[in-house]
Amino acid sequence: MPEQSVRGEWRGKTAGGSKHFATWRNNPQYFLYLEHPTNKDDDVTPCVKLSLALAPPSDRQGSPRAPNGFGFYVVKSMASASRHRSQQLLRLASPRAVAGVSGFVARGEATCELTLPPLRDPYIIVPATTDPGEEAAFLLTVWSEHNFTLQPMPPGLKWKEAHVEGEWRGESAGGCRHYSTWRNNPQYLITVTKPTYAVLILTQQAGTRGEDTADIGFYVTATPDGSRRKVTLRSNDVIMKSHFASTLEVSVETELVPREDGGPYVLIPATYSPGCEASFVVSVFSDEEVRLEPLVERQPWHEVALADEWKGWSAGGSLSHPSWRHNPQYFLPVSTTTTIIALLAQPMAAEVGKDYLTSIGLYVLRGDTGTGSSVTKRKLKLSNEDIVASSGFQSAWEVFLSATLEPSDTPYVLVPCTQNVGEEGPFTIVVYTDTPIPVLPVSTELEWKHAAIEGCWSDTTMGGSWHFSSWRENPQIMLSVDRPTRMFIVLSQPELEGGGTHAPLHCIGFCVLRGEKNQTRKLVFRGDDVVARSRFATSREVSCEVKLDPFSNPFVLIPTTYDPNNQGIFRLALHAEHDFTIHESHPPWANCDVSVTGKWTGSTAGGCMLHSSFADNPQFILTVEEKGCVVLSLAQPHEHEWEVGKQVIERCHFLSIGLYAFLVEGETPRCRRREDTSKPVAASNILPMAEAVLELKTEGPSSFVILPTTLNPGESSTFTLTAFSDHRIDLLPLTHP
Repeated sequence: MPEQSVRGEWRGKTAGGSKHFATWRNNPQYFLYLEHPTNKDDDVTPCVKLSLALAPPSDRQGSPRAPNGFGFYVVKSMASASRHRSQQLLRLASPRAVAGVSGFVARGEATCELTLPPLRDPYIIVPATTDPGEEAAFLLTVWSEHNFTLQPMPPGLKWKEAHVEGEWRGESAGGCRHYSTWRNNPQYLITVTKPTYAVLILTQQAGTRGEDTADIGFYVTATPDGSRRKVTLRSNDVIMKSHFASTLEVSVETELVPREDGGPYVLIPATYSPGCEASFVVSVFSDEEVRLEPLVERQPWHEVALADEWKGWSAGGSLSHPSWRHNPQYFLPVSTTTTIIALLAQPMAAEVGKDYLTSIGLYVLRGDTGTGSSVTKRKLKLSNEDIVASSGFQSAWEVFLSATLEPSDTPYVLVPCTQNVGEEGPFTIVVYTDTPIPVLPVSTELEWKHAAIEGCWSDTTMGGSWHFSSWRENPQIMLSVDRPTRMFIVLSQPELEGGGTHAPLHCIGFCVLRGEKNQTRKLVFRGDDVVARSRFATSREVSCEVKLDPFSNPFVLIPTTYDPNNQGIFRLALHAEHDFTIHESHPPWANCDVSVTGKWTGSTAGGCMLHSSFADNPQFILTVEEKGCVVLSLAQPHEHEWEVGKQVIERCHFLSIGLYAFLVEGETPRCRRREDTSKPVAASNILPMAEAVLELKTEGPSSFVILPTTLNPGESSTFTLTAFSDHRIDLLPLTHP
């Protein structure tokens, strides 16, 4: 049986110890090439015997003390398709790579008998002492049934090495990236100037034999210049990573190429869980020279951290919900161009007794412009142009956004929120900036004065917009201020109705009108009375900002759907700089309004006073028993056709309609039609509108003949005549004799 022996020694750095120490790879290493048999009859897997013995004491060169133990490993070349299989062995972690291990003995010789199939690449034999630093000379002997070659590893096959020592201690034991403290871990820069194959190794320095090892691993990402530590690490930011394992070391084989932006790689070693303290070594073995160094911040981030919570009112949900305004808000005053990274973190689900993570997100919005203290109040208005940056929403323990903020006269607003309304819980915000800026929570003293009313458009209150005569039926809210006040009003409709069913989405809007003296509701819609109005939109909310000055009568706020007869729930939220009062106008007049219907047709389509047939129009007697005001509304239908003579034509616009009122004097019977139509006491304009309105002031009990008319004779249509009053009235038709 062929036999070969080589002499070697463990001396200085090469006394690396067993595989329980990171220095094991410094031990002497030997290549064992097994030849394939030339005779087919011998084509069997050969038996290989190996022996490792200490050299005689006379050969130990001043090291009379024998090692505590010694043995060897037989390993296949690195399992990679690269050209580096026959280089210095770096890893023993894979059981499939280890062909055999001798027992470690304190005296005599360590032996091992293996069946090794010939391979293209050599086996590698690594003699080792039990502990590092134990120096001795040894004799390695190999016997095999087939021819073989045993030789020391040539010096030219050594890797270029870079090492750095570190530790996880206190705050720097940050854990893996599933914890917000991951960014507290030590960070290291890897700089390459040429493409190179590399093996990255993280080794923990645990117990004497590797006992009590923590789960360790590392991430590799990148940075533009290495001047600041990494504080964000998305999945797509991770260029490579090791697995996490409770082993002495973890490693990754890779090709490192110079980065296009010229920046270095960043290696972040971590234990899986925070708070696990240990020392470690980061090593890079490569073909080409690689620089490995701790990341020392030349331009450190300015950091502000705040803890807060979503609770009750402040759990406002995302910008998709009108209640987003209730979320905690933070002002970011920026006077010079600033890079910002804002992180939002929530506790792990188990920490707060949940079995899931809430979907969370973060916005940076432009601040509202204004004057005085209003600039530092809560953000209420929102347009698409106001959204500077958004993190998106994830059911994760942490989300973040990054942005470059330009100087602004008004502070930016940072809004953390859950995706859905009403999801409560604590959170932490951490803001990193390259220039120092404060992060200011909205001050309680500077908050808007706030009030809200919830209501509905029901069978009796779904009046539609002021384009319809039924607008008066809408809910009316009386609003009073005692000094000039900037106010922001939001009308919203819910996504869900009672029972969790989806609510219909109506086209909604509102207006603010000046109120009437001594009137508990608004009955006449005059253009001059409009203080503010929102747009109409088929959306979850509409809003409007208005400046209100003190007025002798309350303002009237009217929420409405665009079309009548649309039932639904609504919510009005009012935010003002100063105190205000609101109350809904409850109708004591509900039984005082009177409506009648009529029709202009044939001989009763008499036209206005300019025509001799004017008195032929339908006539009505209005009886008033108290002093006050009566508002008359003449409404024509919104159908798409009407009659002119005997022909039905398509409607292009409304008929021009109007109202006349004649005082009934003396003892004239109240059931008689009026023939003298020369002296009306009041008249409305005659215009092509959905409604004509006439106001009558009464000083006491009185009667009036009301005459509704079209502009021209022969124009046929139906109409509705309604009298509104805070007191009881009667409205009856007068028939032809």
